Amino acid sequence: MSTTLTPSELRLQDIALAFSRHGGLLTAEDLLTQLRPRMSQPLSWIARRIASREILSFTSRHAIWIPRFQFADETRLELRPAVARVASEMIGIRQDWEIVSWFIERNERLGGLLPIDLLETRAERVIGAASDEAAQAPEPGAVL
Repeated sequence: MSTTLTPSELRLQDIALAFSRHGGLLTAEDLLTQLRPRMSQPLSWIARRIASREILSFTSRHAIWIPRFQFADETRLELRPAVARVASEMIGIRQDWEIVSWFIERNERLGGLLPIDLLETRAERVIGAASDEAAQAPEPGAVL
């Protein structure tokens, strides 16, 4: 018997597959479990960083999903500053899952490359592409 996936489940499956070569995804619950032995108030730490978009996340299947690529060093919880800078450009023009997806979609402004593949070596170029896209986006509520 085959099971038909909902559009949300298909989107999660596609995002998980794309991020699989970049560390994959973890849930906020998984991150909380990792942090509990290492810090006091880990829930507050996660919530603040998600709310400020320092940590990118999206909700699907009753869970908050966090792509691992944004941690330069996950053992020390060092975040890649370029990821938060891209997110700050995209707030207001893309939903959370669209911001996450932007990193794994080929980008014309980057010569058809994936933004995620350039974060290590060309972070400023990735930020510039996000900034250009934000500058060309229609104003919220604009009639197209």
